[in-house]
Amino acid sequence: QEKLAQEAELTFKHISKIERALTTPSITTIYHLATALKTSPAELLGFTRSPEHKPDPTLVFEELLELLKERPKLQAEFVARLVEELKKSIK
Repeated sequence: QEKLAQEAELTFKHISKIERALTTPSITTIYHLATALKTSPAELLGFTRSPEHKPDPTLVFEELLELLKERPKLQAEFVARLVEELKKSIK
């Protein structure tokens, strides 16, 4: 956690709170974490698909909600807000 925090330019306490679902990371924080972990934000959040797959945004949202049923409420709320922001930017 300490090395990740340093590489992502975050505090150890912030990383710990994210891992324990005590706080919701901002999009910027997700970007910093993904960069530190040498991956993409989509990969970090588990939203990657094959390049030829062009999903319907509504179906993707429904899939996300289904996947989040077993997750802590804070994570589900974060993803719902993120999707809403993405829908706004796409329009």
